[in-house]
Formats: sequence, C-alpha cells, structure tokens
Amino acid sequence: MPAVSVPTRNGYRFGGYFSEPDGGGVQYYTATGESCRTWDSLSVTTLYALWVELPPVEVPVITPGDGAIFSGETCEVTISCATEGATIYFSTNGSTPRLIEAFRYSGPFAISDSTVVKAVAELDGVKSEYATASIRRMALTLAEAAGAPGLPFTTGGAADWTPVGDATSESGFAAQCGAIGANSETWMGTTVSGAGTFSFAWKVDCERDDSGEATWDHLAVAVDGTERERIDGTTEWATMTLALEGAGTHTVRWTFAKDDYDEGKCRDLAWVSGVQWVPQEADNPFPEATTEEEVAAALAGATDGRLAERIRSVEEYDAFRAWVAARGLDAGEVMESAHAWPSYLLGAEALFENEPTIQIGEFSVGSSGARDAGSGVAMEVSVTVKDGEQVVNVDASKVAELFECTSDLTDWTGEAALKPTVTEKGVEGEALLFEITPAGPEPRVFLRIAE
Repeated sequence: MPAVSVPTRNGYRFGGYFSEPDGGGVQYYTATGESCRTWDSLSVTTLYALWVELPPVEVPVITPGDGAIFSGETCEVTISCATEGATIYFSTNGSTPRLIEAFRYSGPFAISDSTVVKAVAELDGVKSEYATASIRRMALTLAEAAGAPGLPFTTGGAADWTPVGDATSESGFAAQCGAIGANSETWMGTTVSGAGTFSFAWKVDCERDDSGEATWDHLAVAVDGTERERIDGTTEWATMTLALEGAGTHTVRWTFAKDDYDEGKCRDLAWVSGVQWVPQEADNPFPEATTEEEVAAALAGATDGRLAERIRSVEEYDAFRAWVAARGLDAGEVMESAHAWPSYLLGAEALFENEPTIQIGEFSVGSSGARDAGSGVAMEVSVTVKDGEQVVNVDASKVAELFECTSDLTDWTGEAALKPTVTEKGVEGEALLFEITPAGPEPRVFLRIAE
C-alpha cells in the first residue's frame, strides 16, 4: 500500500490509521504515514485516525518577574519553560507574540527602560498560557533604595553598595552590597541626630559558620562603631530594630565581610531595605508659643539678637524648637551663644564656637554670548562654610540668606532697558545656582558675587 500524508491537529499527535475508531480493529498505517499491512478488504472501507492528546505546555517563566524594579543602565531578562523541547516566543511591548521566527526567544536580552514582556511556549501545536512581566526602571539613589530618602547615605570599602530592584522586598527595591573578593569588606552607612528608634530589613546570601558565631562571611550592623548584630548563611528578609540613645549624631553602618575561603555555592551578597528612623520625643528646653508675642518673650534676652529679629512667627519658632531638641541643646547655652542664629539657620549639628565664614570657590558660567530675550545663562558658585578653621557641614540652601550673597551685573554698557536680571535658583550640592536672563540680545554680560 502506498504511503499517506500525515494529518495534523492542534493539541494532538497522529497515531496511525485503524479500521475502527480510537485505535480499534486493524492498523493499516503507522504514525509516520507508512503502510504496515497489506490491503485485504474487497469493499470500500473507512479508516479512522488515532489522535493521542498531547500533555499541556508549561507557562514560561520570565526573570525578573512581574513588578520587578531595576535602577541600573540595563537589566538582563531571561525566559525559560519547564516543558522540554518547547519553543518560546515573546514581545517587549506587551503585545501578543506571534509564533513566527521574528518573535522567537533565543537567549537572555537586555532592556534599558520600563518594559512589559509577554511570552508563550509552543510544542507540537500545543500552546501554553501567556506569561506577562512588567519590569520598571527607576533612577534610585542609595538612600531611596534603602527606604530613607531623607537620610544621608555613604558607601565604601572594596566595592560600593548600589540601589537595585528587589521584588522580594516590601518596597520593591533595596541597597545591595558590592561584589568583593576574599578577605575584604564593603560598607554602607548613614547618620541620624538624637535618640530614637532605628529599624530596617536585611538579608544575606553567603556561607554559614557551622559554629553559629557568624565569624566567616557575614553582614553586620554597628552603631557609633560598636557592632550590634550580624547574620550569615542564606536568609529571607528579617526586620532589625535598634535603640539609639543620647544626644548628638549617631552613625549606623552595615558591613558585609568575606574571609579567605569561598565555597562557591552562594551569591556572596547582602541587602538592606525599609530603613526607618523615628526620633524620640524629648522635652523641649524652649516653651511652646501660640502667638508672636509669646515667641518674642521666649527669645528675649538672647545674646545673639538675630534670634529675636529673624524668628517672629509661630511656624518659624516651632522649626527652631525642633532643631534645638534634635541636637539635644540646653536652652541656657543657646540663649548665651553669640552664634545661635547662624547655627540654627545653617542646620549645624552643634552651636558654632565662632561666627561662621564663607569661602567662595570655583565658579562656572554658561555661554554669555548674544542670546534671545528671556533665555537664561546658568551660573554655579561653590562655597565652603567654616567655624574658625574647621569646615562644617551645613544646609547649603541657607548660605545665601546668612551671608546676604548678591549677584550684581557690572560693566553694563547697553541700554538700561536691556539690562539682564540675575535670579537665585537654589542649591545643588555645595554650589549656589544663579540664572542670568537678558532682556535682549546683548552679548556683554558680567557677574560679580559679593558678600
């Protein structure tokens, strides 16, 4: 008997032709369409195809999964399917992938922006259900990734900590330690003022010390240089709460350290997320005030007369009281200080011992050639504040107010009506920002910063 074409049916595999339904009777053709019996019927006979239902195809797994967040320049995406031999098709715009070569998955790929990946697997005409993963890109700072954008974070050691997306954390992102080698460490730290409760979530994936002392690879947290706790092994997210006592600045630092042995079974990484700082409510040395008269009475007699001159409203006074309480200062020492006003205005951690001075550093100005009216020229001026000879960290946004920095145009030779204006634009890092906006296309623009 001649061979026949093999028929197809989605979700089924052809098992041959038989004289009766469901594979009953005599088999005349194999699953490949080859004759397996001499034709022995003397009349017209119907042959029945045997269809064997194929098992379902597993849903593809997209990694990272739905809701993942990444903060780097790119994120590697992989797609897998547990059904052996299945072909994966995918799209990166949320559309339904077609089962053609242009949509076929061939290996990991990188995305550089928020993307919706949709995938399906197919084997022998059987399709899986669709899998979808929405992966977002967020340009996070280390503080934002750790969960405390209002706190200052620093990092160092053999490698820096970086912000990463982490779908397993409550926020969806975390601070991840840098990859380090044997006998090295990487740290991340932050500072807070005064007493209070400091909490965070952390986890680690490294070798575990069999003794239970975590003296091998480990993640530790320390307050003001004294270690409080450490973890090792492969852990899930756990919450840690620390009580911070005493006035002044406290430093919290996480350190991931490796010893000289590497099992090669772990990722050797650590993560911190969900940082929260709750300052302790303290008795304020300055009385509450509900009227401007009460504010004036509370500050009357201060050695630094600028306190009473500059702090007049209840809102301004409440902000001043909060600063005093956060620094753990005594009302007497504040009232007796000749430098209380600049200490408060600049957000200093302690009262200045001297009247602060400002040091003007380098500055840069954008192109000052002929410009259209209303088109600004940016200028940046770096400043340093000192208490005597000591450089102090202060709120740079208040520097211009304290030192009454002004920006004056000099050597203006054009018409008065065309004279540009200079506007203070705020602060960036340790720099004061101004914008020069000409009223017309006058090319000669000069700037002088004066105390």
